Amino acid sequence: AELEAVRAEHGDLNVLIDLTGFSGMTAEALITDLRYGITHLSELKHYNRIAIITDADWISALVWIENRILRQTDMSCFELDEMDVAKRFIAGEEVPEKAYEPSLLRLASNRPDLIVFELRDKVRTADAHAMFGFLSAAYEMHEKIDLMIIIRDFALPDLSMLFDAETWKAKTGSFSHINKYAVVGGPAYVMSAAQVIGSFLPVDVKTFPLEEMDDAWTWLGARPLLA
Repeated sequence: AELEAVRAEHGDLNVLIDLTGFSGMTAEALITDLRYGITHLSELKHYNRIAIITDADWISALVWIENRILRQTDMSCFELDEMDVAKRFIAGEEVPEKAYEPSLLRLASNRPDLIVFELRDKVRTADAHAMFGFLSAAYEMHEKIDLMIIIRDFALPDLSMLFDAETWKAKTGSFSHINKYAVVGGPAYVMSAAQVIGSFLPVDVKTFPLEEMDDAWTWLGARPLLA
């Protein structure tokens, strides 16, 4: 009701939604929200920019999808400490994308045909492009390589990777170049998924808990060059 009153007075508007502490919706509220949204789709042209303050990955994922479907409205999510940036966004300023430290680090080993990465945060599209760049260079030097991923910390990957053609092309092109693939650490469901996927690929996939990393190095017949 407040939004409709403001729109009636000012026409187009920008909205900032602070979801700090948001813990969910009742079923009744969700149905009401969906019904309102569907019946007012034609009014979205009156919403220029929408900023959402949230630390929930699933909300950011939904907003990312909506922003690519509902082209007439520019929506963006901001972290809890980015209120000032969100206000600049809805004021019409151009807000640069937040710079992130790389989440995938390349580790050295005593085998030139073994590529080792350590994952320390959420994998973003830029990280995936960098990783496949390393792998492509390795494929040019070695007909076959082994691959090791050490998962120190894990978060669901950036949803944009699912729609990135370059990432999918690099993934599908990697299978024929890899002999052994060791996955070390990560949640149980990630390790289970790796085992299931490995059963359908021409790659020898094996998972190890983080505390059994030495066994992974032994399985690959290699050792790290730096601690």
